[in-house]
Amino acid sequence: MATQIHNLTPDQLGLLPQLRASYLPPSLSTQPRQTFEELSQGLKNGSTDCLVNAEYTFEGSDGHTRTLRITAVLFRSEGIVDRMSVVLEVICICSDAEKCGWHGRSLVLKVSFPGVNREPEDKLIAKAQNTAQQKSAHWALNHLPNLLDSITLVYKDDTPQVKLREHSKAEGITGYEERAVHVAILEKLETLNTLTSMKGYAQIFYDILQIHRWLYEEAKILHRDLSPGNIMLRRIEDKIYGVLNDFDLASSIPRTGGATSNQCTGTRPYMALDLLDDDGWYFGHMYRHDLESLFYIILCFACRYEAPGKHCRDPPFSKWFTGTDADVLNAKNKFITRGQVSAIPIQRHFRFFELWLEGMFLIIRRGYRNQADYQDNQKQGVEFDQETLGGELTYQKVKTLMSSYNGEALETRWT
Repeated sequence: MATQIHNLTPDQLGLLPQLRASYLPPSLSTQPRQTFEELSQGLKNGSTDCLVNAEYTFEGSDGHTRTLRITAVLFRSEGIVDRMSVVLEVICICSDAEKCGWHGRSLVLKVSFPGVNREPEDKLIAKAQNTAQQKSAHWALNHLPNLLDSITLVYKDDTPQVKLREHSKAEGITGYEERAVHVAILEKLETLNTLTSMKGYAQIFYDILQIHRWLYEEAKILHRDLSPGNIMLRRIEDKIYGVLNDFDLASSIPRTGGATSNQCTGTRPYMALDLLDDDGWYFGHMYRHDLESLFYIILCFACRYEAPGKHCRDPPFSKWFTGTDADVLNAKNKFITRGQVSAIPIQRHFRFFELWLEGMFLIIRRGYRNQADYQDNQKQGVEFDQETLGGELTYQKVKTLMSSYNGEALETRWT
């Protein structure tokens, strides 16, 4: 089987269909010219560096055919082909610049492989953008990704994905998730590590709190994967705006409210306690789980770095990043239920985040203690508000804490 997979083309593997190797003359490229066979070999070996200088041509939703040249690999998730995501920096090299509109722009090309039954990322972003327009919430557009175009490609009949689907159906095998190739072209944004101002970081985090809640309340979307990698920033004139990025795991909220899905999602070091507990939690992913994730993001930012982008010599909470789900659950549970608020190891450079972290820590602790008390003394007919951990973990309480930094009010975008 390994030999057969090794002999498949990139199209058959399902990675970047229609991708072609670059044949640029040396005067236009600092990279050695690569053949299609070399490109195929590199992809099969799990490398994405071979993609640099390759070109991708597609017909856009406006009917215009565009060609993008890959200039850098920004991110590649770990995983097998057909389930990983690849984020690439690209430049548009269309010969007809007037018709194209993107010519010469540095953009981002994201390739992902969602299940065919999931709401695709582009539809959720479009839903959020349309809601902002319809409700005159133009401020929200500054905090959302700018999706320029997207394409969803189904696998061809000769690909392993289609053959596996047919085999699963024939054998009555359940659990096989059919996937598609999703290609999105987006505006390029800045990462968090480009900032140096502590108040700037505070404003970005406060922006994320607001746009995340607006999405939940107005667009009826729950993000479900708050992590540092999904927080970007946009500069407009002399101001910075936090942008909530990557809607791959986001879901529309059911009309009846409550959890968006029974599936627990997120990035492990930043996942809420409940979501790490496979055996004890069965209510699905709720809004307040993302609030808890935001706390862990700010906590790790302020405790694991001596300065922006500079790790401590022996950073705390390391098990959250290296342990199994059970390890992370146990370590976080110990920290939340038995840790001392005064012992949170905030680095001196980030000392003005202390009020935020201590306040959020106590809110989350009280909430989980409420939950534990309810479980220990559960009686028929007694109800507990899992949505807020008994009224403790709410947007308004966290907003009150985060609306100022070092005694200065931050800019509230959504009133």
